[in-house]
This record gives sequence, structure tokens and C-alpha cells, in this order.
Amino acid sequence: MLRTIQTGYTGLLAYQRQMDNVGNNIANINTTAYKKDKVSFSEVISQKIGDTGVSVVSENKDINTNITNGVKVARSGKVFDQGVLKETKRSLDLAIDGQGFFKVLDDNGNAFYTRDGNFSTDKEGNFVTANGYYLEGLSNTELTNTKEILISKNGVVDVVTNDGSKTNIGSIKLYDFVNRGQLTPEGENLFTYPQEKEGVTIEGNGKIRQGYLEQANVNLVDEMSDLITAQKAFSFSAKAITTADQMWQMTNNLRR
Repeated sequence: MLRTIQTGYTGLLAYQRQMDNVGNNIANINTTAYKKDKVSFSEVISQKIGDTGVSVVSENKDINTNITNGVKVARSGKVFDQGVLKETKRSLDLAIDGQGFFKVLDDNGNAFYTRDGNFSTDKEGNFVTANGYYLEGLSNTELTNTKEILISKNGVVDVVTNDGSKTNIGSIKLYDFVNRGQLTPEGENLFTYPQEKEGVTIEGNGKIRQGYLEQANVNLVDEMSDLITAQKAFSFSAKAITTADQMWQMTNNLRR
């Protein structure tokens, strides 16, 4: 009965975590370039039989049998699959078609990585994110008398002035990482990478699409299916605890 309670308890914790993740994914379904969270589970293995001091022997050999004792979250992290690219026709909306991240900097020069390409310009000519982070390679640009901003698939940025002349003002680099699992979510679609590691500049993999934004990689049908599964598993875990508790009470009553 104690094992049943333990199994039910671990199930409650694990499936509550899954429901929280699904809820967060659904809440961000309209967030530009949002990457969904996903959890995976593994069995909780109890101590081996015999570890309590009771020797269990069969054919003169100790039996080392592991007993399943519930479920736990084995891994939780972001899924970096690309979302659908939606055309906006806005010149400073940029999407990455393929692998890679934009590198942006805060006022202190700290580096963050994002796939959210909803950029604008400030009065100093910096290309900035919605929360004011500076896009690497495009700071203090000359944008006076600008008629049009052209950004190539390779990240080359040119401005066309009112008189028709074209001037290069910089370029946008994309970064990727050997182990994306080491990226740490910092909120607002931003990630950081351990300082002792270095991002690898992509050459030819990711392409920049001007006038597009990447949508969240959240599929509502899949999320609802996962939510229903988690709710059922949570309910079964709660029922297991309730049933074990009732049996425990019955056993105690019989002893009186």
C-alpha cells in the first residue's frame, strides 16, 4: 500500500508538470517564434530487493530485482523545430528559414539569442527588438532620408535613399549551437548560452526572409491531446492514492 501511495504521488507530480507545460504552450500559441516546452517521463526504480538486509537467494545467487515505484520527469526542455513562416510584408520583420538564431545585446553588452525577428529602429539608428535589445551588427546606422531597407537572405543590409542610391549599413549573422539543450530560456523569447561555450556561425544553413515572421511551433490539436492524456493520468494517480488510503484504514480497523 505504501508503494501504491508512492507511485500515485510521483504520478501527481509528473503529470501536473506536464499539464503546466501544455498550458504554457497553449498560452503562447500566438507568440512570435515561441518554442514549445516538452517533458518526457521515466520510471522511478526503487531499491533492489535484498538492500534492506533481507537476503533473497535463488540457486545460490542473489536476486537483484529492480521494482518500479512510479514515474518521474526525465527530461524537460524546448523543442526547436521551426514554426510556420507568415508573410507580413513589413520590412523589419525577419524570419529565419532553417537553423539559427539572431544575436541581440542588452545595454550592458550581454548576449542573448532569439528567433523572434520583429525588429524596429530607434532614434539612434539601432535595430532593436520589442523589448529594446540591440541586433548585433546594426547599431548607430545612418537611416536619414531612407526610402527602403533591403535585407538579403544572407543577412546583407542595404538602405535605399530618396534619391535612389543604395548604401550597405551592415550585415546580420546567424548563430547555432552544437548542443541547443544548453540554451537557457530567459523569458521574452530570449535564450542565453554558457559563456565558456561559443556559438557557431552558420554559413548557408539558415536564410533570412524579409517581410516574414516565424509562428510558434505549437500545434493546438497535439497540445489538447497531451492535456487530456495528462489529466487522465493525473486522475488515475489521485485515485490510486485514495484507494490505498482506504485499504490502509480497513487494515488498521481489522487489527483493532
